[in-house]
Formats: sequence, C-alpha cells, structure tokens
Amino acid sequence: MKKSKRVFISIFVFIYLLCTAGCWNYRELDDLAIVAGAAIDKGANGQYTVTTEVVDVDANNDTKSESKLVSMHGKTILDAIRNGISITGKKLYWSHCKVAILSKEIAEEGVTKVLDVFIRDAEIRNDVNIVYSRQDTAREILEAQETTESIKAFAIDKVLKNQIKISKAPKTDLLDYSIELQTKGISMVIPAVHLEEVKGNMIPRVAGAAIIKDDKLVGELGEEDTQALLFVRNEVKGGVLVDDKNVGLSAPISMEIFRNETKVKPVVEDGKLKFKVNIRVTVGIDEIQGKENFGDENAVNRLEASTSQATQKKVTDFIKKIQSEYGTDIFLFGDKLREKNVNKWKSVSGRWEEVFRNLEVDVDAKVHIKNSALIYKTIKRGD
Repeated sequence: MKKSKRVFISIFVFIYLLCTAGCWNYRELDDLAIVAGAAIDKGANGQYTVTTEVVDVDANNDTKSESKLVSMHGKTILDAIRNGISITGKKLYWSHCKVAILSKEIAEEGVTKVLDVFIRDAEIRNDVNIVYSRQDTAREILEAQETTESIKAFAIDKVLKNQIKISKAPKTDLLDYSIELQTKGISMVIPAVHLEEVKGNMIPRVAGAAIIKDDKLVGELGEEDTQALLFVRNEVKGGVLVDDKNVGLSAPISMEIFRNETKVKPVVEDGKLKFKVNIRVTVGIDEIQGKENFGDENAVNRLEASTSQATQKKVTDFIKKIQSEYGTDIFLFGDKLREKNVNKWKSVSGRWEEVFRNLEVDVDAKVHIKNSALIYKTIKRGD
C-alpha cells in the first residue's frame, strides 16, 4: 500500500513539473519588434498614421541598441498597429513603450478615442507618458536628432521623470489620464514637446503644457504659466525662481527651489464659495549677476519680500487668465471641494464651469531664503 502511494505521488510530481516547466508566454526576441514610443497623426482619407520607434537590438552586443521608425496606417489605431505586421514581418511588442505623442490635429479632434486602445490593451503598461507635439506633426519629434540617448522615446521619458527638478512641464501618464477622465469638473493638462535648434541639430525639448477640455485641445501654456500651474497643484519640487522685477536690483538674481508646499482650501463665507491658496517656498541664492551684497539680514529680507510678491502676482494673474480665457478647472479646485465639502460640491457641480469662472481665489505666497552657500555677495576678481 505504501509502495503504491509512493508511485502515485511520484507520477503526480512528474506530471506537475512537466506542465509547469518553462515559460508559457515565452516568445523569441527575433519574433518581436520592441516599441519604445509612438507618434499619432491624422493621415490621408480620414485614416490614422501611427509612427512607432522600434528598438533594433544587436544580438551580438547587449550594450548596443539603435532604433528605426515604422509608420502604419489604418481606420482605427488598432487597425494601424496590426497593419504594422505587413511592414515589419513581426508583431509589435508594446510592454516597453514609454511615450505616446499626439499631434495638434489629433488633440483638437479628441484625445480619448486614440488612447482607448492604449488604456484597454493588457500588454501596454499604464505608465506610458502622454505628450503633445507643438510641431506640425507628432512624427517630427521621433525624427529629431539624438540627445543623451540613441532612442528618442527613452530620452523623452527620462526628461519627463526629471522635470521635477525644473518644474517647467507636468507629467501625465495613462493612469493619470484615466483617473482624471472620470473625475467630474476638472480638465487635464499634458506636457508639450517641441523641436529646438542646438548647434545646428533639432533636439526635442519638453516644456509647457496643453489644456484638454471636454476631451479636446483648447489651449497651450508656456513655461512660466506652467510653473504657476504646478505651484497651485502642489507639484513644484524643484526649479528656479528669478527676481528681475525688484527696482533695487542692478541685475536678475536666480534662486534654486529646495522645496515647496502649497495648500488649497475651499471656504464658504456668507454662502459664497472662495478658495485660499497658500504657497510656501524655500530657496537658496544660486546666482547674483549684479553688485548687491546679501551678507546682511535686511538685504535678504528685502529679496524675500520682493520674490514673494512677484510669485504671488504671477500665480494670481495666471489663475485669472485661465478663468477668463478658458473657464476650465485645471487647478483641481473642484476635486478639492469634493474632498473637503461634499455637500457644497453637490450644490455647484452641475454648473461648475460657471462657478469656476467667477470664483474668488486668494493667493498668499511666501518665499524663504535658506542659503546653503557661504557667499552672499557677488564674486569679483581678486576676492
């Protein structure tokens, strides 16, 4: 009896190991075309053009990888992607895709319908960055010259990850887009990329943002406006503040942002809704181009007051600009109201755009200089 039991267990273990050995989803690398990024444009006859940057891996050299562009056309995005097999002879593999670049024409027509396949497809990860092209087409971004990376999509992904150090563009991936798409009362912003000439080469540069309202492009933001937006959304973690408005300065002064904390609070007073935005920034003096000496406390206090006033004015003016020109809540005020006062939100959610346009917003910005350097004055020859 014991012998039969041992035989039965041995057979069971053998069958189990036989069934579970290896990888069920194993595919040869030579059978796949690895996609690093994609650019989506409107093609001829109402079709879509999807240009993919495909990584060309050298099997004899693991450290060397290059890319090539493959353009496909179809009635839908998935149709175009599948048509790529007839061009590459391989199935496109999307698990390593880092960016999806949208042209202006695509963004004006509607964003969600071209991203739908990216959101639904299990092979595509939800950390794919969504980017808006300021060029005539999205393909031009992938055609640009190389920067620090031989693969442009990977380079753009690294730039977006490091935007936190300069706060000149937002970062929006598929997961962010999916969440905000289902959040009533707010509009989305996605980072913008354009080509900039550097030593005769056209290099992709991520800066600014595009405003997406009701699923369509309604406007673009420059670098300074984008920084003001990120201040309100508490997404400034680094960057530079430049004080060039102080009438007492002989030249601009640059201050590096060490940290920032922004608190947005909805307040109801006498039945009227308004928002208070408190910005607290800690900076260090990094560059003095003029002759000023900030070795004494009074000079530092004056610079703090001047920079605080300039930051407060910049953010206040930007909020008013968005209210009057676009009337769309890109600051997530509606989301904050829903979180803090759900009853008030329910009473205004049906007409939130109108409420937002006329919303009173009080901005209070305070800049604190905490310089880690030993020198506060301008360095001169002989010092």
